[in-house]
Amino acid sequence: MLPHIAELVLNHAGHKSGIGGVYDHHSYEAEIGEALRKWEAYLLAIVAPADNVVQLRRAES
Repeated sequence: MLPHIAELVLNHAGHKSGIGGVYDHHSYEAEIGEALRKWEAYLLAIVAPADNVVQLRRAES
């Protein structure tokens, strides 16, 4: 992910100054959406149960 997209996702970008503030009027909605979808997939991969896990039974004593 490009650093300026990460800043936009976190809403740290604020107001653009200089040339960017004058000429860059792109909303970056598509880029932000893609970044959030990738983050969602990453988080779901962490918390989703794996398909190859076998539950072990306790040995009876």
